[in-house]
Amino acid sequence: MAGFWAGFGPQFSKDVGEIRKELREDSRDRKNYMDKYGAKTIANAQAKADEVLAMVNQSVAMGIDEQAMLGIYQKSGAKGIRMFHKALLERPNLSIDDYQSISKLGREWVQDTDLDLTEVILRGMNVYHDPNANRTERDENILQGIISGGYGDDSWMDEPRFARGLTPRDVKRIEAGTSQSATEGSLDIIGMLGPKPLGITAESRYESTVLDKFKKEWEVAKNRISEQLNNTDVESLRQRYKEQMKELERMKLNGFQSTDLNLFVTKSDTYDPSQQMFKFIDLVERERPGSMSNNSLLAQVYGRRDRFAENLKLQGLDFASLQEAQAYSNANNYRGPILLGGILKSIIPDPSN
Repeated sequence: MAGFWAGFGPQFSKDVGEIRKELREDSRDRKNYMDKYGAKTIANAQAKADEVLAMVNQSVAMGIDEQAMLGIYQKSGAKGIRMFHKALLERPNLSIDDYQSISKLGREWVQDTDLDLTEVILRGMNVYHDPNANRTERDENILQGIISGGYGDDSWMDEPRFARGLTPRDVKRIEAGTSQSATEGSLDIIGMLGPKPLGITAESRYESTVLDKFKKEWEVAKNRISEQLNNTDVESLRQRYKEQMKELERMKLNGFQSTDLNLFVTKSDTYDPSQQMFKFIDLVERERPGSMSNNSLLAQVYGRRDRFAENLKLQGLDFASLQEAQAYSNANNYRGPILLGGILKSIIPDPSN
């Protein structure tokens, strides 16, 4: 037995010495790393948190309730705050009622009303000291203690070496980043704030799109009324159709302006009984929210569309459903529901088929 230890002893001592040297070098490297990058890591994280806090403060100053901002953060994180703040700045014409409605919605997302908004954001973005983040205690056996000789001690990682009492262990947590939740950035901005206003160039472009559609529907109306004029012997109807043809010609001579389109949709039961213009306007609005509803050049026309939709509601009907019914009837050679004299007709089979 003595012979065994006689040979093992020198090798054992050599290995322990090398291990202790490596431990000293590792510990020194970790400390040097923290001294060089620890404060910078904290400053970068703090800057990101300050950016979000500044957005929150500006939103509150504009009229959004602070508890609503807490709800927005808890629902969608820092990304959601950035999205909301950017969208808010793009909507300068929001009213006091709008701010109240937005705040009411945001408050519904608050998970705990007793939480401080600033602390929630700082903790959510990792800029805080966690006193419970100390290293896990290890039970070292005698051999481990002999080998390390205390050189593997990382207790300095739990020392408050940086501003606000943050420790190197906090720095390691900050470097690891924050885990992104499934709802990060999941905000329905259009639903909360409505579509953002259009620039004059975009307004003109969308107006031109609608006026191009107007010209096509004008042609349909002219052909239909011309056919009605040629197929009736009733003088009163002939006079009515002649006046309608003159009115359509005036629209053409005027160059198919928005004022002409407004007249066209005002008399939709005469010129556009299937509401093709309103359907087209709704289609464009769905594809690009605000392109019609927030377009000052089409305000009168879109107002007519709204009044038409409101009239349908009074009859227990929905404009979107009306469009679906019309599409179905067109595809199946049925007469779609059309507004004639203020009465909505049901889909009925076309006796000519």
